[in-house]
Amino acid sequence: MSELADVERITTEVVDAHTAPFAVRAVHVKPSVDSTGDEILRISIELSPEAAEMLRGTVPLDILVQLHDRLWEKGETRFPLIDYATTDELAAAGDDSQP
Repeated sequence: MSELADVERITTEVVDAHTAPFAVRAVHVKPSVDSTGDEILRISIELSPEAAEMLRGTVPLDILVQLHDRLWEKGETRFPLIDYATTDELAAAGDDSQP
């Protein structure tokens, strides 16, 4: 299994490659379990508003597939579950510390 910092770095690289350079403002990774008890990675990605507009069509799926593949190559077997939020959305929600 990968270190969480490695997961954050890889996530940033994958999202930036599918949206825009420096699109990711922050990535938060937390180990968790799914509804069947399997271990997963909950990944919260804070994006710039401009980058969020690029999450259309197959882009979110492309990000998930490439992220899963890159993590698997590094020995990470937990499935990544991704949540996205923009900086503006987090500010409107009153919690700009973590998506």
